[in-house]
Amino acid sequence: MKNKTYDIEMHIDKEDGIVKGICACPRGLVSCHHMAALSIYAHDNVSVTDTQCSWNIPKPGKDDSVQTLEDLYPPRRADYLDCRTELSDTVHGY
Repeated sequence: MKNKTYDIEMHIDKEDGIVKGICACPRGLVSCHHMAALSIYAHDNVSVTDTQCSWNIPKPGKDDSVQTLEDLYPPRRADYLDCRTELSDTVHGY
């Protein structure tokens, strides 16, 4: 077996099957076993999808208005002390 590689180009249509095939080997346009092997491989391994890819479509946003952090994350309790509040001795319990 020779260690040569040949460029193969094959156009496949969903309805018509193989439309065009070209191989760079000496028998490339007549009856080439490279194109036969590629067509068998493509029949078993190439998938065809009828739907358009959906991972690139942006998802619709719920609300595009600007909100502050206090609006997004309100305090959980009325007596909630955040880190900006000065603590006194009575709060510490000392």
